[in-house]
Amino acid sequence: MKKLGYLVALCPIGFIDSVIALRISLLLLLLSVVINRRLSLVDWLLLGLLGITAYSWLTVDGYERSFIVPQISSYYVFLFSLRFFYVCREDLLNFITNLPLFHYLLLCVVYLVVQVKVGYTYEVGVLEAFMLIRLALQPRQRGLMLVMLLAYLVLMFLISTRTTPLGIALLVAGCCLLKPPKPVLKAVVLSVILLTPVAGFFLMGLDLSTSMADVDDNAEIRLEMLKGASSMIGISEFLHGVGFGGPYRDVSFKYAFWHPLLDTRFLAHQVSNHNSLFDVFFRFGIFVYALFAVVFLRVIWLDKTTNHYVYALLFVTLFSLSINAYLDSTRLSHTFAAFIIGLMLLIPRRTSRHQRAPNAAVVRAGSRAADVAKSPG
Repeated sequence: MKKLGYLVALCPIGFIDSVIALRISLLLLLLSVVINRRLSLVDWLLLGLLGITAYSWLTVDGYERSFIVPQISSYYVFLFSLRFFYVCREDLLNFITNLPLFHYLLLCVVYLVVQVKVGYTYEVGVLEAFMLIRLALQPRQRGLMLVMLLAYLVLMFLISTRTTPLGIALLVAGCCLLKPPKPVLKAVVLSVILLTPVAGFFLMGLDLSTSMADVDDNAEIRLEMLKGASSMIGISEFLHGVGFGGPYRDVSFKYAFWHPLLDTRFLAHQVSNHNSLFDVFFRFGIFVYALFAVVFLRVIWLDKTTNHYVYALLFVTLFSLSINAYLDSTRLSHTFAAFIIGLMLLIPRRTSRHQRAPNAAVVRAGSRAADVAKSPG
């Protein structure tokens, strides 16, 4: 039953519509309940999200807005999938690390064929998450897996309409092959986590959008999105977020240029800021954002996190959350349920191994006692 869930999750969900993705997440949730009925960490998160939903619905009049269900549905999809991965995490790790390379190769071919046939704008899928988790935790055949993943990402970039696969390939190659100093890697993670909530406020005082227009139109509109969203954040919103149903950005904000995503009220309500880290803070506030950030920060605090493949997994997760709406799209939420459980798997395996290590003083004392017992008289 667990393997069935893993194979269902490996379906290229990013290429299908949100309704099917929602049904798949519900199937994963039902499988997780059959496998383990006890309350888990994710169940408490679901209850917390339910409370936030109720609070957001009750404060509709206070924000002069209507409650928009699609804005919150993707967070439930994320937690439904996360519950399945969480209750099956040890068996999931065995599945990922023991699945033959030939099967991974076949899955890569399937994803590439689907991309060619469907022609959908590519986003990172669960397959890449599984491959990166294997890279981080399984030294056997690591070189072949790395070559396969990089080749797959380059091919996906060549047949897709986005640069995301190429960006991820460069991140993975940089971490795994160039092996930059770990203090530098940790500093980058910390800067992303700490600066994301306040990035929009800094951007308001800068005129980056016009200078970016000739370089990347996509980056230009996203900078304006963050500025317009940040203009809605006061002290109370900074603490507990704007809730659900409010626009993703202020349509009355003075933007550098006209664009329907910025100036059309319907689109300002429905289309996220394409930065899931920022949108977690934007909807929930700084305290919930801090809880979300702990997952990433605990990974870099671990003394036992010694290989750069762990950082590759961490950076791909942060990179994709920072440039796309992965937590605001039902089609993509499954992927980051897999990425986050991969990061969580790094934590208990390394801390428990550290805890199991015998205390040096105890070993020395035991050795001295044995010597005394052996000595004559």
